[in-house]
Amino acid sequence: MQGKQIKYFLEAAKFLHFSKAANSLGIAQSAISQQIMLLENELGCRLFDRSNKWKVSLTSAGKAFAEGAEKAQREFDKAKRDALRASKGEIGSLSIFSIPSFFSSEKFLSAIRKTNKKMPKVFLEMRKHSSANILERVGEQKLDVGIIRTIGELPPSVCEMTLGMEDIMLAIPSKHSLAAKSRIKIKDIINEKFIMVPFDESPFFYRTIERAFIEKCGSMPEISHEIYNFDAILKIIPETNFVAPVPSLLKNSAPKNVVLKKISDLEKTTRYTAVWHSENKSEALKMFLKILKDEFSTKTSK
Repeated sequence: MQGKQIKYFLEAAKFLHFSKAANSLGIAQSAISQQIMLLENELGCRLFDRSNKWKVSLTSAGKAFAEGAEKAQREFDKAKRDALRASKGEIGSLSIFSIPSFFSSEKFLSAIRKTNKKMPKVFLEMRKHSSANILERVGEQKLDVGIIRTIGELPPSVCEMTLGMEDIMLAIPSKHSLAAKSRIKIKDIINEKFIMVPFDESPFFYRTIERAFIEKCGSMPEISHEIYNFDAILKIIPETNFVAPVPSLLKNSAPKNVVLKKISDLEKTTRYTAVWHSENKSEALKMFLKILKDEFSTKTSK
């Protein structure tokens, strides 16, 4: 059973006249008659009563078939429209996982808003995860796109688009003696008690801090607490006498009783990037990456 046979049948059922149906479709009458006969042979029953040479009528089988055929035609037309829209990235789903601190980026939030406006029928799944978790999910093709913090090379199957470079700042309780210093160096804070994100939460960030202290002081400072979220760290800091390295993305969201200062000789920076699997050909993904690129004005690489 072919799609055109359904189409020809429904047109003939509409006009109850093969010649008028053929004119409506822009085909020869012989073509519509032949296709309907093939359809009847396949079904094993007559769909039209042809006893009146001027006008045909639907048999009881034809009436029953017409009801189902109309529904099938509507579903088929919808499927065609959906396929076309999906090919343009207008419908479907898109999973976007990001490191928590990136939700403080206005450019990222603007990209999400533009995505919603550009692709209103695309279901967006957005979650916060660690860089390591996101990278693993992208590599296993369990995620469309991730925003991570990185300092090194990525697996060959993962494509990336650099969104920006990020300084590391020191979060200090406003009552702490370091809050009044105009300039802070690594050696000034080696004996302070630190709050850090765990290595498995943000390995690239942790490794950057570790390397900087080992290069300048030969060892890491004392880690008093490990907390899995930078926002939580900023909320806890005021009630302690601890300090914490945090990404500069958070400088506009720090509480009033927390001071963020640059460490003058901490020259290392981290890179935050969008990552996706090289085999992911989703049109919705392509459109989202274009929106991100326009927001951050960067180049794509593999």
